[in-house]
Amino acid sequence: MPAPGQPPGHPRPPRRRPRLPKAGKTNAQPRIQQGGILDVPQPILASKVMVICPHCSNPTRIKHGTAGDGRSVRICTNCGETLVREVRK
Repeated sequence: MPAPGQPPGHPRPPRRRPRLPKAGKTNAQPRIQQGGILDVPQPILASKVMVICPHCSNPTRIKHGTAGDGRSVRICTNCGETLVREVRK
């Protein structure tokens, strides 16, 4: 079927889809806050925390050793004293 105003036998032009507006350049928003390092409290894994020795008052790594009676104990690497676990209530 020809388009209106066209002679018979003339092919109908393809229908055009409705056009959407082109995505233009957006305006930059005003900068309110400067970038940088933020101090936000976050949870930390217990395995990442160092033990503080009660004898030398320094953060320390732990050595494992045996006491005189054969039980396993934790030893401060800074001062060599044994660390006693506190009992939680």
